Amino acid sequence: MKQYRVAVVGATGMVGRKFLQVLEERKLPVSEYFLFASARSAGKQLPFMGKTYTVRELTDDAFQDLGIDIALFSAGGETSRHFAPIVAASGAVVIDNSSCWRMDPDVPLVVPEVNPDAIPGYKNKGIIANPNCSTIQAMVVLKPLADAYGLKRVVYSTYQAVSGAGAGGPIELQNEVEALRLGKTYEPKVFSYQIAYNLIPQIGGEQFEGYTSEEMKMQNEGRKIMHLPELKVSCTCVRVPVVRSHSVSVVLRTKEKISVERARELIAAAPGCKLTDDLASKVYPMPLDTSDQDLVYVGRIRDDLTKATRTLAPKPLARQNTPAVNSSGVIVEDIGSCMIKFSRCCTPVPGDEIIGFITKGYGVSVHRKDCPNARAALDPAQKGRWVKVTWAEAPDVMFSTSLEIEADDRDGLMLDVATILTSLRLRTSEMSARSVGGGTAIVCLRFGVHNLTELENVRTRLRGISGVHNVERGTE
Repeated sequence: MKQYRVAVVGATGMVGRKFLQVLEERKLPVSEYFLFASARSAGKQLPFMGKTYTVRELTDDAFQDLGIDIALFSAGGETSRHFAPIVAASGAVVIDNSSCWRMDPDVPLVVPEVNPDAIPGYKNKGIIANPNCSTIQAMVVLKPLADAYGLKRVVYSTYQAVSGAGAGGPIELQNEVEALRLGKTYEPKVFSYQIAYNLIPQIGGEQFEGYTSEEMKMQNEGRKIMHLPELKVSCTCVRVPVVRSHSVSVVLRTKEKISVERARELIAAAPGCKLTDDLASKVYPMPLDTSDQDLVYVGRIRDDLTKATRTLAPKPLARQNTPAVNSSGVIVEDIGSCMIKFSRCCTPVPGDEIIGFITKGYGVSVHRKDCPNARAALDPAQKGRWVKVTWAEAPDVMFSTSLEIEADDRDGLMLDVATILTSLRLRTSEMSARSVGGGTAIVCLRFGVHNLTELENVRTRLRGISGVHNVERGTE
């Protein structure tokens, strides 16, 4: 195995020391290390890999004749701007942690779990850029979702630890907490305001229409990494009184509908991710748990409640003599043009007997007549809100429906179900399973069909799976 000669530039800084810690943990195939820093830190002794290293001064000719293969830079943008090309010209591959080279079109911006295909681009200038810390963790999570369902829009809110401001950040937080405990004042030096027991909704200077430089990094770097130059992105970055480990809240809109269950599956299987998502048991990511960890912890996955919101004022639906046909092929008798939605509680499809319910402000909700919720049609108090609806000649559209499978709880059950769904070329939006005891499992499916005939064909095929006891229409 080839042995590499590796340099760490900025070795005495907080991030540089973290580089050394990770290098020591990983036990990479390195034959020799070289540690560099500014003239102010040159000559310092640093314990590393069981040895004591003397820190060298970073100068224009410091890398000559050393035969360094890889140089890890964490010395600030200005230092990188000057020295990275010089070091690259000496034959080393520079991996830079500053913002200096991230948006250079000739420099790859790499998150290994996301876009390793970009790495060969280092040959242009001998430099690989490392993204902003909040960008990295967001990309690792978004990648599997984007690959499977596409991305239309992303809204970030970041909660960034004081360590992001350098070594002085944690010191200032500690000093402020101690001063407040003693009833003294402390003049902030690193941050614009007191950070102890406070939040500061600004990281970086204003750059574009009220957005800071840190917020624009999240937009621009993410677009470059994901190869999505037109992706709609908005971001708010907040400094929080946490020593280390940044947090990010992400609201995203995919091109195709994705269920919460499927999102969990994709994230759990994604490289670099750890799913910690059980709200009922109070299991979710927190800085106390994620500091000094290599994985991105992900939790609180849930539907966006705004996506189905309609800003329509409640008003009665006007009745008329001409039936109105919905674009999905439903005739609503005695009512003019109105909004139609198919209820998730019973997921009617063409061929089912149906009935409509006039909602307050959301049009007519269509139910199967055998839906438990449709029993309210017999209530005299609700009589005026239930209307007759029938299927027209339906256009070529898919109707979302659901099934519940009761089967033996065995290995390979989900694979058998998935194989059937794939063979029928069904667009499946949800698929989950749970054990109910007694050696029995319940598999829940949501998918699209054109009509009841197609649905019954699916039920027949699923009943043929070994160990399946029953396949019924799903209800919520």
